[in-house]
Amino acid sequence: MDDKFAFLLPLVMLSFAATFAVAARWNSRPARLWSVGYALAGGAYLVPMVPENVPVVLQALLADIGFLLAFWCFGQALLDYFGRPLRRRLFAFLVAASTAGAAYTIVGMADLRAETLVNDLACSALLLIALGSIGLRAQTAIDRVLVGVSVLVVLDNLTRTVVFNLVLAPETSLDAFAGSPYAFAMQMTGAALGLVGGLVALAAVTLRVVAGYRDAAERDPLTGLLNRRGFERATAGFAADPSRPASLVVCDIDHFKAVNDAFGHAAGDRILEGFAEIVGIVMPPDGVAARFGGEEFILFLPGPPQVAAVIAEVLRIAFAERDWRAEGAGRRLTASFGIAGVEGGESSLFEAMARADAHLYAAKASGRNRVVASLAAQPRPSALAA
Repeated sequence: MDDKFAFLLPLVMLSFAATFAVAARWNSRPARLWSVGYALAGGAYLVPMVPENVPVVLQALLADIGFLLAFWCFGQALLDYFGRPLRRRLFAFLVAASTAGAAYTIVGMADLRAETLVNDLACSALLLIALGSIGLRAQTAIDRVLVGVSVLVVLDNLTRTVVFNLVLAPETSLDAFAGSPYAFAMQMTGAALGLVGGLVALAAVTLRVVAGYRDAAERDPLTGLLNRRGFERATAGFAADPSRPASLVVCDIDHFKAVNDAFGHAAGDRILEGFAEIVGIVMPPDGVAARFGGEEFILFLPGPPQVAAVIAEVLRIAFAERDWRAEGAGRRLTASFGIAGVEGGESSLFEAMARADAHLYAAKASGRNRVVASLAAQPRPSALAA
């Protein structure tokens, strides 16, 4: 292998390590793990370039340990990225056992084929454990590409060790590594897969960070529900379809300013959080809930207004019957709801939102603590009306 190319490979690895270190400042733990992994791999590729007076046994052992720890980090990064348990004890046991096995093949056996077999199988196992735990959790295109590249790395390791040990059956002396077909294949495929894998992992981390910032910009920090911007984005692609009816529910906590004045804004915040918690319980999976500001909430629900009215009534009763003393409010609280169906031909939700607002005002005017879905037929005031 050309010395310039051999030097270029660790340089590429260390460059990715530095890039991922910068990405890790975005509070991305997978990026931190990939940074350490690429740094260790770069160091392992540099080992053959150490001065000639360093014993070959020590060189081989250091390189093997570097690759094992690098693959530890790569496997941990995959698990962390996909939100899976890191399984540190299993990884630590595998690395410790593999290091002992590599030390035996290097020091005790001085057998190059046995050494590469142990190291390749161990590195592959570290990635296979991660890939097995991930399963079918790769949902986006970039996630599937990331898993695919990881599978290629495993296949590369296994193919190389099979060809080197069973087909070519080269010289077994440790001194023969530098000029061996194994070293040539490792550097070629390592350069290609290291470059592709680094770019894909970096793209995945960047997209995940951007998505996190966008979610933070579109989500209400107090309740965890969407804000107005997030709601508009979540429903932007909606087009009214008579065969698939939908409804809007506008909700408002009754006399909320008086609650803040009487019990303080901290208690008011806890009440808003409690209302959002109830919303999360009663909402269907395909619904969209948002806090539009203050004590006003809006729900986008599949189904006609009659179905939305049932959900709103469940929400109204649950909110009215909740004991709020633990949140610092020593009184019963109620909320009012206005409902409007999204009519055929409407290309946006603004018209339906205006009708739902009108129904909410009607609920307020007629005594509060009620659900109004039509101005023609309003329910009688509730005994809990405030």
